[in-house]
Amino acid sequence: MTMIRKVQYLAVAAAAAVSGFAGAARADDAPAFTYSFNIGAVSDYMFRGFSQRDDKPALQGGADIGYGIFYAGVWASNVDENFVATNTEIDLYAGIKPVLGPVTFDFGVIYYGYPSQASAIATNFISGAVVDVDYFELKAGASFSPFTNATLGTNFYYSPDYSYETGASYTIEGNASYTLPVIGVFTPTISGVVGYQTVDEVFAFENAAAAPAITDPRFFDDIIYWNAGLSLAVEKITFDMRYWGSNRDVDVPGVTSTDDRFVFGVKVALP
Repeated sequence: MTMIRKVQYLAVAAAAAVSGFAGAARADDAPAFTYSFNIGAVSDYMFRGFSQRDDKPALQGGADIGYGIFYAGVWASNVDENFVATNTEIDLYAGIKPVLGPVTFDFGVIYYGYPSQASAIATNFISGAVVDVDYFELKAGASFSPFTNATLGTNFYYSPDYSYETGASYTIEGNASYTLPVIGVFTPTISGVVGYQTVDEVFAFENAAAAPAITDPRFFDDIIYWNAGLSLAVEKITFDMRYWGSNRDVDVPGVTSTDDRFVFGVKVALP
């Protein structure tokens, strides 16, 4: 997929979202411009059950702006170069969050970019063609609070051409969180996510700097992933301890890892 086609998709998606849902905002809400920054570190960068760092730590950070129901942001992280032939991921996202009664909706688009990636890092497992790692997803979500300090939500993600040009991807997630009473200076929150992702096709690495083709049949199954953990917030600092698992439990050294693990992280929010 060319960059021009990706930009066209983004523009159409954003226009559809704005025209279809901007009217859901309440007329008496005065829009306010907001901004924030964050920086942090994790013992491993996990994404939908996959280690994006091949079991190594990562530095991460981002910036967000908002105006009324509209939001946009950028986020970046280290990734393992054996996985995407570059050591950086930069994501761009934008959307709207209209509120209807007790439910907050989230309609947006996310672009996952891997700058300076090698020109031929992988081949599509079916077509054999050299492929692009960058991709984008459309997102539709909803959340509400069933009782004080609790939140339940669900998100659906769709990509017409997922990473490595593996065809359409469909992901559904459910999430829950509950904020506990303050303990000393800390505000503890327990939370968890369960997700399912299916992708039309599969791929295999070809570049010698990456790894031989992945042959474990479990790698090609639809993935069911989950995490559960505890976060401790004090002022603008949040510590997070989380356990990740999936139905794959595959570890291919130098390529990818989906086996169960604990992940620890810390994030600072500014200003």
